[in-house]
Amino acid sequence: MTHNPVFHDPDEADGREWFAFQIAINWCQGTIIQGNRVLNLRFPEMLLSVSLESSKEHRKKFDEYQIYRLIDEHFFLIAARQVIRWCEFAKKQYSELTPAIDKFCSDRNIIDTRNMREHNDEYLVGKGNKQKNYVSEVKSINFDIPGDQLGTCDASSTIVDGDRYLIGGRVDVLQTLKKIEELLNVMIPFMHNKWPWTAPR
Repeated sequence: MTHNPVFHDPDEADGREWFAFQIAINWCQGTIIQGNRVLNLRFPEMLLSVSLESSKEHRKKFDEYQIYRLIDEHFFLIAARQVIRWCEFAKKQYSELTPAIDKFCSDRNIIDTRNMREHNDEYLVGKGNKQKNYVSEVKSINFDIPGDQLGTCDASSTIVDGDRYLIGGRVDVLQTLKKIEELLNVMIPFMHNKWPWTAPR
């Protein structure tokens, strides 16, 4: 039998609402943890220097990086999608949170990129639900593109351009984390006011 140590009392009148609210906050915090894992994985110098002539050790490190990148980016998208799911639920209960929640949840890129990566096998053979959106245009990517010309990136790829870490060329990890921090700055005080027993003592 498992026990959830943060669950207060499921029999309270608003216990279900509090539990959903707490889960939304947990996913926000979890997404920040996972997002920092993604950002800490960046090895741009390796990406630029690896080639068929690279040493076996260099290739091995590069391959390991690619594995961790694939997994951590996917888990980040899943976590961010859960933020949207649970915050939308919280918004239905407490409409005063609508502006703060909508500021984060209105961006469809997280949902679309998560779905495309989850069903990447279908998109690779041209049968994805949003196939025409699988490849997107990206401005100011860090390659030799003259002037203000656009580059392209499919949803399975990643672009690192200075501080910008773009999953699928469209989900900016750093900006997503900043928006979640802003959301938490609204949701946590609201929770402590609504359910005083959750506030630190």
